Amino acid sequence: MVPVTQQLVLVALGGAAGAACRHLVTLGFARSDYPWSTLIVNVVGSLLLGALVYWFAFRGGAWETSGRLLLATGFCGAFTTMSALALETRELAEAGSSWSASVFALGTLGLSIAGEAVSRAVMSSIQSRCSAFMRQLRRHVSVS
Repeated sequence: MVPVTQQLVLVALGGAAGAACRHLVTLGFARSDYPWSTLIVNVVGSLLLGALVYWFAFRGGAWETSGRLLLATGFCGAFTTMSALALETRELAEAGSSWSASVFALGTLGLSIAGEAVSRAVMSSIQSRCSAFMRQLRRHVSVS
């Protein structure tokens, strides 16, 4: 069990990095009237979170707890943002663009869910290929 103080430090460090990365993405789209940065961080964050959850499921132990706190709770929690999604959806609707607001909200949600699913499938494939490679390597080493 990771002590609570260490848990808080891990979440804070991951959160600081995630918030800084979130801000960099926002700066990259500062001139856009459309909230591309929110869409991008939520989809990329979902891809990353799906891969992390899959990875940690195979690691176990203290790394699972520490890694999840640092990267999943801290980094991804600060990097992605449902509050910005809600705000920017409302702003698009209030600006008279209900179609754009709907596409933005549903598109972000759909792409985020798809991103998480894709990352899990990719991680599963990588894990299967690595396991197969290790089995072949063991057979080759034991034969030699």
